Amino acid sequence: MCMAYYESRYTTNAMYDNGWSRDYGIFQINSYWWCNDGKTSGAVSACSISCKSKVAWNNYCKNKDVSSFVSGCAL
Repeated sequence: MCMAYYESRYTTNAMYDNGWSRDYGIFQINSYWWCNDGKTSGAVSACSISCKSKVAWNNYCKNKDVSSFVSGCAL
């Protein structure tokens, strides 16, 4: 939770342009190493997913009680 806060302030559509690659989402996943944004030349794209993929969010989190993930956090 701390990393997500400081990377994106929990903004799911956050994008940071590094010049040669971009970082996407709340965890700022990099388009060169991890995801495919269709813009990053020579990308490794190790996870073979779109940088804008929300599969995990839609399948496991959206419209669900996620309070257990922050239980005990001083937010």
